[in-house]
Amino acid sequence: MDGNGRSRSLHIVMLPWAALGHLLPFLELSKRLAKRGHRVSYYQPLETYKGSSPHPSPPIPPHRTPPLPLPPVDGLPDSAEATIDLPTDDLRPYLRTAYDTLQQNLHDFLSHNFSTTATSTHQPVDWLVYDYAAYWAPRVAARFRVPCAYLGLFNAAVLAFNGPPAELLGNGQRRMLPEEFTVVPGWVPFASTIAYRLHEVRKLFEPSFVPDASGVTEGFRFAASIEECGFVAVRSCVEFEAEWLDLLGKLLSKPIVTVGMLPPAARARVPEGADGEGAFKWLDEQEPSSVVYAAFGSEVKLTMNKCKRSRWD
Repeated sequence: MDGNGRSRSLHIVMLPWAALGHLLPFLELSKRLAKRGHRVSYYQPLETYKGSSPHPSPPIPPHRTPPLPLPPVDGLPDSAEATIDLPTDDLRPYLRTAYDTLQQNLHDFLSHNFSTTATSTHQPVDWLVYDYAAYWAPRVAARFRVPCAYLGLFNAAVLAFNGPPAELLGNGQRRMLPEEFTVVPGWVPFASTIAYRLHEVRKLFEPSFVPDASGVTEGFRFAASIEECGFVAVRSCVEFEAEWLDLLGKLLSKPIVTVGMLPPAARARVPEGADGEGAFKWLDEQEPSSVVYAAFGSEVKLTMNKCKRSRWD
């Protein structure tokens, strides 16, 4: 509200992690905030992609800071700007190292806007919404008295399964073995079957609890991001997981705000002859129940062994 009791436009800074699965939901929320009349500064550490790029450039939101090219980092390919650019997941720690340098850019941006009188081009920042990788963002924002919200892109069940920040920081009764993640944790008070399979947690266990080339663990980034925010925004809704949302608020001792699923805007039907149309025609010609559909994540990097194991002969 302004001094006359009228609602006013807020200036909100969005700081996603450099992965399309994070950039796009942050972008969708940015668009919805902008439609409500708020000014959005959308940070992305990516140059404008060329037409030959293997991944599309996200549509530019109504207000956006200039792209922020990441600095060179030993071990990181020169052209890498997002996780999809990495030939192997082993290079992710080096991308996080480069991403961490953006805290100086954030400091400079907030400093520039801190004492600025609102104009058509500049407006003091009212809120910072940040991703798990930017665990340092709340400390930077605190210097300029900017409140922060952590946007969790996992649903409430996953966040609650991870437990309170102390669990990931090692200050609580931390789970020390991968096998301990294959059962429902004791802090879940209702019946549930949500747990990892052993082969799933083995891949996640070391990054969560062993510091990587960036100097911290993935678990520390998640925990510190949650611990230092004003509230947690969750990509979910009450209709989908009311029990988990209630539990999450108790575990984190933070206000929980649901922002919906943030699906992208519906696209027009693929025109005749465009990429993908042939696949649908081929499927229409097959016998019922004769095709098995196997879907992989957009950034999955399958080894030859995994390709062989995923075959059905």
